[in-house]
Amino acid sequence: MSDSRFSASAGNLLAVAHPSTTTQGLLDALEEEHRVVRVASIDAAAEALHRESPDLVLLDAALLADAAALLATLPRLHVQHLPLMLIGDAAHELVEQSVEAGVADWMPADLPAPLARRRVAIALDLRYAQELLRAQTLLDGLTGLANRKRFDEFLQAADGNARRRKEPMALILFDVDEFASYNEALGSRAGDEVLLHIGRTLASARRRPFDLFARFSGDCFACVLPDTDLEGARAVAELFLADVDALQIDHPDSQVASHVTISVGIAAHVPQPAEHPLILLEMANQALRRAKLAGRHVVSD
Repeated sequence: MSDSRFSASAGNLLAVAHPSTTTQGLLDALEEEHRVVRVASIDAAAEALHRESPDLVLLDAALLADAAALLATLPRLHVQHLPLMLIGDAAHELVEQSVEAGVADWMPADLPAPLARRRVAIALDLRYAQELLRAQTLLDGLTGLANRKRFDEFLQAADGNARRRKEPMALILFDVDEFASYNEALGSRAGDEVLLHIGRTLASARRRPFDLFARFSGDCFACVLPDTDLEGARAVAELFLADVDALQIDHPDSQVASHVTISVGIAAHVPQPAEHPLILLEMANQALRRAKLAGRHVVSD
């Protein structure tokens, strides 16, 4: 089926339904407005989730013997707040249990096609609104970069991946040298402009798709670098230092240079099973302190 048939509000639906069940007519009706990928088992659905990146999962009630089977299935199908809708003929107990377990809605197999399409459209609209709200809560209001909450989530996830793969990961922390004196001399609005300019310049110029660049706190920024050792982190940090120098933002009250500069701390390790996930953050914090003790405007590990 060509994507040109879909409206602007079309979604990607993953339908878990055996070909012989009564839900096939319902799925045919939904295909008039949405892309529907059909799989015949829970196992196939779990494999297809990441490959297909669906907006909504439709689960045929006929594949579930009872409410207990539903509750055992849900953890395998819920991925990153992905909504799930039960479809087909189901006992009242199963529908009630599914709603309590977090299923978004239920559609009987004989639901008229216009109502089915409308119900899916509502579920998709709600999902998009929730994703937008969640994205906004993870962004820094000034710079538009990831905020501390998003940084904490990403660092923990990257630590878990690095442990499983036995790969190194690195963290860069840097802050603006003598930022308080800059604000005193030129005002907090000018200080905000400096943070905005530095953050966006470095994030756009030096970030790989799988890295995270975040505003850590105040005038401090962080960059998480998966699959990166200490030398790799140092190379990126030196580029950060040079990029800020190249901006040549005048600093009238700095004891370090005539322009705005940064101090950078770097750390890297291969996470070990007994280590706390935040140990890398403490290592980078200590490195940043050493950079400041060394006179600022340097990279330290």
